[in-house]
Amino acid sequence: MSEAVPRRPELVRDSSWLASSDVLAILLGLVGQAFLAKSLLRSDFGLMIVVIDAFVVMFLLVDAGLPTIITRDVPRAPSQCRSLVMQTFRIQAILAAIMAPIGFIIALKLWPDASPLLLGASGGIAILHVFTYAPRSALRALGEARKEAIVKLVERVSVTFGYGFLTFRDDGDPAHYAMVFFLGVAASLLYAIIAGAKLWSTSQEQAITKEEKNILLSNKALLLSALPFAITLGVIPLIGRLEKLLLSWYHSTEEVAVFHVAFLAYMAGLTLPQAIRAAMLPILGELRGNKIATIAEIRKARRIILWLIPIGLVGGAIVVNLLMLLAFGDYIKESFPLFLILLIGWVFTMLSAPNYVAVQAGERPWNFTLMLFIGVGLAAVSAVILIPTYGVLGAAISSVCGAITLAITALIFSGEFSSDIGPNFTESE
Repeated sequence: MSEAVPRRPELVRDSSWLASSDVLAILLGLVGQAFLAKSLLRSDFGLMIVVIDAFVVMFLLVDAGLPTIITRDVPRAPSQCRSLVMQTFRIQAILAAIMAPIGFIIALKLWPDASPLLLGASGGIAILHVFTYAPRSALRALGEARKEAIVKLVERVSVTFGYGFLTFRDDGDPAHYAMVFFLGVAASLLYAIIAGAKLWSTSQEQAITKEEKNILLSNKALLLSALPFAITLGVIPLIGRLEKLLLSWYHSTEEVAVFHVAFLAYMAGLTLPQAIRAAMLPILGELRGNKIATIAEIRKARRIILWLIPIGLVGGAIVVNLLMLLAFGDYIKESFPLFLILLIGWVFTMLSAPNYVAVQAGERPWNFTLMLFIGVGLAAVSAVILIPTYGVLGAAISSVCGAITLAITALIFSGEFSSDIGPNFTESE
C-alpha cells in the first residue's frame, strides 16, 4: 500500500515556492548568460540560442500534452499518479525515438557549419527537458511544489557553475557550453524522478477510493484527451522564439543576441504569472465542472495580482536596469528600452493569469487551444510585418501584441463575466 499523501495543492503556498525558485533560477540564468556574453562572440552567442530554440520547437510533439493531464487530474485521484506518470514516459519515449532523427536531419540542413557536438547537445537539451515535465507535474499535483522548485534549481545551479568554469578557462566554443547545459538538464531529470518516486508507491499502489475517479485510460484515449494541450504546446514556445528566428533570417544573429537579453529580463518577470498558473492548475482541475467555485478562485487570485502589478513594474524596471549594467553592459543601451516595451505585455499576462488556467482546466479543452492560436497567431502576423522593417523594436511590439490578445481571449473564454455570473459575483454566493 502507498503512503497517504499529506499535502494538497494550495495557491499562495505553491505559487510562492514556484515563483521563488523561478526568481532564483532567472538570476542564476542571467549570470550564466553573462558568462556566455563574455566568452562567446555575438555571432556564436546568437547561433547557440537559435539552435537550442529550434530544437525545442522541433521536439515539442514529444510532450504530447500529457504533463498537463497529470497536473489537472492527479489531485482528484492521487493514488493513480505513479501509473499515469509511467504511462506518460512510455508514450514520450516512443515519440522521441521517432522525432529525434527527423530533428537532427533538419538541423544539419539549416546549420551545416555548426559542430556536431553543438547540434547533439542542443537536441539532447530539448528532449530531456520534455522528460522532466511529467515528474515535475506529478510533484505539483501532489502538493509538493517545493520539490518541483528544487528540480528547477538543480538544473540552473549546475549550468551556471558549468558556464563559470568554462569562462574561467577562457573557453570560447559554444558547443562546450551547450554540453554543460545538457548535463544540467540531465541532473534535474534525475532529481525529479527520485523525488517523485518517494511519493509514489514503492510496491503496489493503494486501491482507488470511492471518492476518486479512475483517471487511467488506454494510450489512445489518453493521447486524444491530451490532444488540445499537445497542439497548444506546439504554439506556446513560438512566443519569443519566432521573433528570434525571424531576426536571424531578416537581420543577423547579433540582433538576436540584443533581443534575447531584453527577453531574458522579460522572462524573469513572467516567472510570477507562470507560478500563479502552475499553482492554480491542480486547484482548478479539482474544481472542474464547478463554475461558481472556479470564478471564486479566479477573483481571489486577482485580488493578490492587483497588489503585485505596481510593485513589479517599478521594482522590475529598477532591478533589471541594475542587472543589465552589471551583466550586460555592452547590450543595455539597445536591450533595456526593449524590456520597457515588453513590460506592457507583462501587465496583461498578470491580469489574465487566473483566466488562462480556468480555460486550461475547463471542460472545453479545445477552447484553450483556440485561445493560444489566436494570441500567438496575431503575434506571428505582427512579427512578420514588423520585424523585416523595424528589427528588434518590431520584435518587442509583436510580443506585446500577442500578450494583449491572449489576455483578452482568456477573459472571454473563461466566462468570468458571462451573463450567468456577472461582475458583482462574490465567493459567498
